[in-house]
Amino acid sequence: MVFDDVVELLRALPGVDVQIPGPGSDAPEIAQGDAFAFVGGGRMPFATVVTKDYPGDASSRLGAGRFRVNVDVGRARFAEIVGYPPVEHSEHDGEWDYAADDSVVPHPVYANAAWVSVTCPTEGVIAPLVTEAYARAAGRGARVR
Repeated sequence: MVFDDVVELLRALPGVDVQIPGPGSDAPEIAQGDAFAFVGGGRMPFATVVTKDYPGDASSRLGAGRFRVNVDVGRARFAEIVGYPPVEHSEHDGEWDYAADDSVVPHPVYANAAWVSVTCPTEGVIAPLVTEAYARAAGRGARVR
């Protein structure tokens, strides 16, 4: 998959708004060109697609066609995927290769918030995670209304 494929996967989900800020937007310059997926008018994305390293987050070695999909999977699912709860991530941080292609790993910065990430994913790896995160976000929005 390439960046545009992931964006289309996100946009295909009902009620999803994918925002890709550009020059002149209110978004910080570093976020320009990255994708943020929201559902139901939510204020926090349930998934993001980043194309470059952010300050303090260079462990995925992004850029030059390398991108990372980040997904809010929730605490229980995070523990199922990585083998420990998000609050214990600092004890395991050095165990992960955040630059490994097509591998589900804790998010290098937001693991403690139950986010996972996949660098240069295939559809078979990322689609189920995105679908689960979408269902959680859509359900959360329905409860708030």
